[in-house]
Amino acid sequence: MKVGACYGAGYVAMFLALGLGTTAAKTSFFGSLQAVVCAGITCILARQLKIGTLAAAALAVTGVGVLELAGSGPLELAPGDLICSLVPLSFGAGWFILGKTMKDYPEDALPSTALQLALICLACLGWTGASSFHQGGLEAVAAVFAQLPSLLLTPKNLLPPLLFSALVGNVLTMWLANEALRRVKGADVALIAASEPLWAALAGIAFLGDVLHPHEVVGGALLIAAVVCNELWAEEELPLESPARRRESRPRPLVQMAAMKDK
Repeated sequence: MKVGACYGAGYVAMFLALGLGTTAAKTSFFGSLQAVVCAGITCILARQLKIGTLAAAALAVTGVGVLELAGSGPLELAPGDLICSLVPLSFGAGWFILGKTMKDYPEDALPSTALQLALICLACLGWTGASSFHQGGLEAVAAVFAQLPSLLLTPKNLLPPLLFSALVGNVLTMWLANEALRRVKGADVALIAASEPLWAALAGIAFLGDVLHPHEVVGGALLIAAVVCNELWAEEELPLESPARRRESRPRPLVQMAAMKDK
């Protein structure tokens, strides 16, 4: 539930930032910072500075910055930029928690995926209802939900891309991420997820006839270098100590030790 709550908060922050004027390019760049957040949480809790992981995360963020921001014209501050900073915090924390959960419960990948999707759905529905209520009360909420079937059947034919986005872009990829986290670290999966803009650019070239620009080549090369760096600069991971284990490992007071000897 914690993972689904983190992801739901991240999506709500993303939609709110886009609605307040933050560009899609900047939103994508902010989202790539999830790799740094997840790597930072891992280093802090493991009490171990993992230079390779942090270097790979920095390369990935730089690559996304070049890929998304180099050709987008002058950058301007938008009211949603501060809210958009919550996106990497939410997703980075979600990847870390999910990594620990899959290590503890490796057979629960499918139930975990279903629970995450359910909580994300609740978060999005709650945000839709709250924003509609803020604009026009209960009547506006009822009108929005009543219009959903007609929106899907408009001449633009939104249903096929929405189904692809929901089933392939969310359900399948989230299940694959849960399966992958049984075998690899959360920081590794967060790093791969940060390379999403690269694959979006390649899909645009392959299916939409987009032209490959020099900054896209540089950004893609940096993202690939980040993954290679993460694999080649592997470091031994120290197991995270639970709070109970840390309490047991603390030196006991002399009075308590004397009482235990008397027993």
